[in-house]
Amino acid sequence: MVKSERGQSVIVLALLIVGVFAAISIYMANSRQNFELSSTVGSSIASFVDEVAEGSAAEQAAWTKAHASRHNKHVLNISSKCNEGTGYVAHMKNLSNGRDAYICFAEGYWVVTIKQFDPVEIEKWGDDIVTAFARKTAQSVDDVINYMTSKGWIVQ
Repeated sequence: MVKSERGQSVIVLALLIVGVFAAISIYMANSRQNFELSSTVGSSIASFVDEVAEGSAAEQAAWTKAHASRHNKHVLNISSKCNEGTGYVAHMKNLSNGRDAYICFAEGYWVVTIKQFDPVEIEKWGDDIVTAFARKTAQSVDDVINYMTSKGWIVQ
C-alpha cells in the first residue's frame, strides 16, 4: 500500500505542478491581452484629450483648411465662425505680407482668423486661410487689437 500511496502522491504533485504552470500561462496570456487593451484605452484617451484640446473653441492655432481637414474637423470652427463674411468685430491688415485679420467673439472667446487673398498663395495652400486662433486671455476686443498691433497689424 505504501508504493501505491507514493504513486498517487507523485501523480497529485505532477497535476499540481501542471495546474500551476497552466494558471501562470493563462495569467501571462491575459496580462498581455490586458496590457494591449490598456494601451488601446490609453491611446484612445490621449487621442480624445488631443481632440478636445485642438478642436475646442479655445483652439490655440489652426492651419489651412486643407491641413486642418487632415487632422480634426473641429479645427475649422474658428475660421468658419470668424471671417470676412461673418459679423466680425474688427478688421486688421498686415502691410508687410498683405494678410487680413478678422477679430470676432465666438463661443465665449475672442478669436482671430488670418487670411491671405493672394491667388498664388490660395493655389499653393488650397484655400485663403493662413491660421485661426483664440486669445484665451483677452477680455475685450481692445486686448486682441493691442496684441495684433504689437505683432505689426494695423486696424482697417
